[in-house]
Amino acid sequence: MKLKEKLADTQKHLSSEICIIPSARVAQALAATGLDILIVDREHTDNETLHAMITATQGTDCTPLVRVIDHNPANVKLALDMGAEGIVFPLVRTPEEAAACVASLRYPPNGIRGWGAFVAHSRWGVAPLEYLPTYSEKIVCCLLIETVEALENIDAIFGVDGVDMAFVAPFDLSTSLGISGQF
Repeated sequence: MKLKEKLADTQKHLSSEICIIPSARVAQALAATGLDILIVDREHTDNETLHAMITATQGTDCTPLVRVIDHNPANVKLALDMGAEGIVFPLVRTPEEAAACVASLRYPPNGIRGWGAFVAHSRWGVAPLEYLPTYSEKIVCCLLIETVEALENIDAIFGVDGVDMAFVAPFDLSTSLGISGQF
């Protein structure tokens, strides 16, 4: 897990791509191009394909993030247990929602994530009981900025401890602003 280190280097320009095609082959091909981040869109794939797509990034320097379908901690846990390095949360509008997203990534006492890293540990090459102490603080929290309300609360959202990065979702945000498609 190297994305947090890459994010800390303010001189580094990162490349990313979102993969909505539910295919491990497509994920592997994209990861092999040298991308820093591959976002697997969970909205368009099943659990088995999700795992295959995350696994397809192995052997590259590409970070697999999963865009979950909602803020449900069970969906977050599933993606992380499959070996995702982080989560992209849709429709975060308030600092309270951002804090809940961060909590779903962290184990108690700092969060609410339940133990179950029986696949993730093999993705990262550690024994099951080494996953939490070795990698739990390296999980990345990414938010999608998609609404007027998110813009109104942007400083407070980014003030939440544990928010690592964000992407502007141009289609949704422009629609929310009443100027759909005008970027």
